[in-house]
Amino acid sequence: MIIEFSLLTVMIIIVVLVAIFLRKLLVLAINSVIGFFALFAAKLLLPDLAINFWSIIITAIGGIIGFIAVIVLHLFGVAF
Repeated sequence: MIIEFSLLTVMIIIVVLVAIFLRKLLVLAINSVIGFFALFAAKLLLPDLAINFWSIIITAIGGIIGFIAVIVLHLFGVAF
């Protein structure tokens, strides 16, 4: 009886942790996709904005915040 209860408790904890991880992963993926669309839309408005490996990586990791960082760096003339 104790073994079954312990196993059930462990499985419930694992399921909850996986659900939390997948929820955070989904939010990160949505944020990254929105950042990519914003980056390509900004390319239409700012033709001299360079979309290269680094701007894509920054936008993929940072999402909207990464996109804003790329735009600010471009406007200040530091990068991109």
